[in-house]
Amino acid sequence: MDKYISAEHKILDLGAGTGIYSFYYADKGSSIISTDLTPKHVEIIQSKIESGGYTDMTAEAADATDLSGFEPGSFDAVFCLGPMYHLRERADQRKCISECLRVLKPGGILAVAYINKFFMFPYLVKGDSRFLTSRWMAKFLEEGRISSADEDCFWTYAYFHTPEEIEQLLGDHGADKLEHAATDGIGVIMRDTVNGFSEEQFDSSISSKNMLRAVHSWHQQSRSVCGTEIAANFRAIVEKDRSFVNADEACLCVFIRIFPATSEADLVRGEDGGPANRADRL
Repeated sequence: MDKYISAEHKILDLGAGTGIYSFYYADKGSSIISTDLTPKHVEIIQSKIESGGYTDMTAEAADATDLSGFEPGSFDAVFCLGPMYHLRERADQRKCISECLRVLKPGGILAVAYINKFFMFPYLVKGDSRFLTSRWMAKFLEEGRISSADEDCFWTYAYFHTPEEIEQLLGDHGADKLEHAATDGIGVIMRDTVNGFSEEQFDSSISSKNMLRAVHSWHQQSRSVCGTEIAANFRAIVEKDRSFVNADEACLCVFIRIFPATSEADLVRGEDGGPANRADRL
């Protein structure tokens, strides 16, 4: 996202957790309001603000579906990198996007993260095949959501979109797509293998133009698994008045409010602002 965010931007970070993205951009000079629905997370962010001496960053509790505490057109960028895959009702998802766009300035940047439902199949094959049952497959495909109240649920309250669904959701609200990119991709199910590479093997795997061409070719030719690409958590970057792409594991869509742009989102991961491990850098 660095290519879209500058030090002059005022940013609202929704569902910020303990503030990893907030602090990354605060360190780059942006003015940040870091929010979360969980009071403990807000306390942790506030403690980090005080201990780190951040003077242009605040923390507060906020519900991503009700941003009435903020005036319309208040922010240059809104990060919605946590709420979307925890909002299980479509009405709440629509409220969230509507509120995000309302508080954005014209031409403002909205970054939205979601989890691709079709990634769940290879993820469970690799991670926990106990959930490869007709009941769970039906929940993913037909309902697109799970609940921690479900019997033998393997995670928490969550909603899984297809790439087409997330594009439709944002497009219906008048957002224009800038980027739609996988942020985790297949690295999440290749973690042990990739982390076992020597430095030479790893550097070769990510720097070779031929490797990139091969991956691109494979990606284009394996797009149709259950009607979409296998991918898990995407993010979308959009402008506040236009629309979208494909899918992978973790996904980001970047949108703007009025004017379009191009190229890839450069996402941040890990406490130090870098990837948590090699697999996350694929």
